[in-house]
Amino acid sequence: MRDHAHELDQLRAQLDALQNHLTEARLRLLRAAEQGLAYARVFAADDPELEARLADINLGGKPEPRRRKLEVAAADSGNSEPLRLPPRRGRKPRVAEEAPTGS
Repeated sequence: MRDHAHELDQLRAQLDALQNHLTEARLRLLRAAEQGLAYARVFAADDPELEARLADINLGGKPEPRRRKLEVAAADSGNSEPLRLPPRRGRKPRVAEEAPTGS
């Protein structure tokens, strides 16, 4: 019985070491991917289409919040109308009701 317990302890130690190795390898890969994506974003600074494609890339973890962009086409058309952001989706925030003054 003690032989089995000792073997089990050894196998658990091996498993822990391999899991640590896997975690470190994933972290190195994530760092390399983040660095590559950062270089690609610098390279794509003059190419809006490529920049938009890079914005859709998510390397894992929490997704980056999408930024609302102004409509560039309206500015290029020489239109004198001010640029407007597209309407937000979802519920409107609640407005706190004012307490009536009983004077």
